[in-house]
Amino acid sequence: MRGILLVRHGNTTYDKKVDALLDPPLDAEGVERIKRTVQFLDEGGYKPGRIVSSPLQRALKVASMISRGNAKITTSNAALPWNLGDLMGKANAQVDSKIKYLETYPDIRAPHGESYRSFVTRWSGFLHRLMDFAEANPEELLLVVSHSRNINALREIIGDAPLGDVKEIAPEASVTHLAQNGVSWNYELIWDGS
Repeated sequence: MRGILLVRHGNTTYDKKVDALLDPPLDAEGVERIKRTVQFLDEGGYKPGRIVSSPLQRALKVASMISRGNAKITTSNAALPWNLGDLMGKANAQVDSKIKYLETYPDIRAPHGESYRSFVTRWSGFLHRLMDFAEANPEELLLVVSHSRNINALREIIGDAPLGDVKEIAPEASVTHLAQNGVSWNYELIWDGS
């Protein structure tokens, strides 16, 4: 398989809260879901030659479970989730409308955090470098372990949606395939993490 596989980490001990740059570990359910994701990858013959991970422990745990010492793991701060500043650690229900507002008005910074545009620009630049790598190395499958908001931004990054039109496309422990189709790139959810 050519292209890039994007794996969303599993459930964490902060599942009802905004974790973003906070660093909670995977919970027991998250570990079990990732085990099923690893099984899906193994059974599908998806053998990444290289794994790039967000440096947060929940993503690194997933990268380690997938690699099992067979693929080099590197980390990049560019794969970190959106810095939501003072909204982090709060209950999702308490801040969901504020986050939606910040997505709708992407130049407004989260209090003590970054704007949605800054986040998408950071992640998009990194993702485009990975896409260039994938084009230059078509024989090597690249796998990236990241976060929900990063993967959900794919629609905006590859031009299917305007900035701020955010839709949930990546469930917990899911795998999304990003591949070149002629001159354009497309994504497809190939494992829903169940």
